[in-house]
Formats: sequence, C-alpha cells, structure tokens
Amino acid sequence: MLRLFDFDAVTFDVYGTLIDWEPSIVAFLREWAGKAVVKTEGEELIMAFDRARADIQKERPAHLYPEVLRRCFDRISAEYNVPVDATQREAFSRTPHDWPAYSDASEGLKVVQARAKIGALSNIDNVSLSSSCAKIDIRFDIIVTAERVGAYKLAQEHFDTAIADLDALGILPSDAVIDRIRRRTQSRSVTARRRFPFPTLTKRASRSAIRPTSAGRSPKR
Repeated sequence: MLRLFDFDAVTFDVYGTLIDWEPSIVAFLREWAGKAVVKTEGEELIMAFDRARADIQKERPAHLYPEVLRRCFDRISAEYNVPVDATQREAFSRTPHDWPAYSDASEGLKVVQARAKIGALSNIDNVSLSSSCAKIDIRFDIIVTAERVGAYKLAQEHFDTAIADLDALGILPSDAVIDRIRRRTQSRSVTARRRFPFPTLTKRASRSAIRPTSAGRSPKR
C-alpha cells in the first residue's frame, strides 16, 4: 500500500486541486453571455474555454497566463459571434486573483508539510500563483510555473525542473510523489488512482507516484 508519509516530498497541481477556479470562470462567462444575449449553458462555456486554452497553451513561445486568458476570451467571443469587449477582456485576464481556495487546502497542505517538503507544479504565471498561495496561507518548498519553464503541462519541462529542485534539496526522485494529472471538479473528472490520508484534498487530484526502492527509502545523497 502506498503511504504518503513514506515520502520526503509531494508536489501538487494547484488549480482544481487547491484552488477552485472553474466556478469563477463559469460565473464570469455566464455574466458575459447574459450581457451579450448569448443563449448557452455554463457547461458549453467551460468547454469552449477548455478548447481555446488547450490550443493557446501549445503556442511557442509560451504566453503568460493572463495573456492566455485574453486570447481565450477573444476566441470565445469569436465562437459566439460577439465583438470583443476590451474592458471585459482585461477583467477576464485578472480572474485568477479572485479564485478561492478549497476550504481544506491550507490545513491539508500543512499536515503534509509537517512531514515532507511540498511543491507546486502549475500552469500559471508567478504573480497569479503568489496571489493563490496567499489565499491558501502556505509557502511551498519548491515552485514550478509555466512562466518559469516557458511551457505548459504536460510538458516535460515542469517535471524535469521539479526533480532538479528536489535534487538540490537532497531528495531523490524515488523519495517523491510528483503530480502528473489534475482532476477536474465537474462531470469530466479524471478518476484518482492514488488515495492519500487527507480525504477531500486528495480526491481532487490524480498523481503518478515514483515509488521507493524495494528495500524501502532510497539512500540520501
């Protein structure tokens, strides 16, 4: 059985695991749709956002996340044949600063951090992540953002950088649980493959664990 506290480090995706971003996106787009007299449902709007975001995050050089949101707003407006409202476009780019933390995120992270190093691997810019960390009331031991590595997950750069950061702390990959896939909070959720002993927080994330050696903990360097 995989036990969380057998490891020296655990990394987390942030948005959808620690920060509840999706309802805020849906609420913003519903308000926009109402003003633009667009007849559509929240599910359709979030799917339109997902399609736009997936394409834009593939572009290189990678855009900072506020610019990703601006371009998503442009594409959604075009999809529904609505002229781009510059004021709303800019407001949409600032929404990460309003996204709330899940109620159990701070407590859960502090439980883990008392026993292990914790890291954040996130498709976000540094300023927005700093705002989210203040909401969670946590200071991560390592932070890897899309801004830092110039790419968006699941790009390998995120995981290579996290492993290098852990190595600098003297932690081997075999002693870490490294986030791979963020679980969605809606009906399109990915089923979590690993369950760890802080109930609500871990149900929101699916992780691929790098296991210790068969002899137990890997030797420290």
